[in-house]
Amino acid sequence: EERDAKLAVQAGLSLEEEVWEMALADHVRTALNELDEGERKAIELAYFGGYTYREVAKLLDTPEGTIKSRIRSGLQRLNGLLVKSGLAPVS
Repeated sequence: EERDAKLAVQAGLSLEEEVWEMALADHVRTALNELDEGERKAIELAYFGGYTYREVAKLLDTPEGTIKSRIRSGLQRLNGLLVKSGLAPVS
């Protein structure tokens, strides 16, 4: 927590902004956990792990097209969950 607070100060975030960022991150984690395992793993590797779709496909021993489909459907579901919780704009 102390480390997070120092990083927030270094980033120039106010306490209110830091609390909002932490709450948002918590909601995203919760929403990610509601996705199918295949969607969740693909999204985590691609967006949080920094892997390309091709690398994710190799890591999960799954065709690249399937990975792209899982990420696309997972992001759509994730957006829906965040909209439902009021954390993403309705498109």
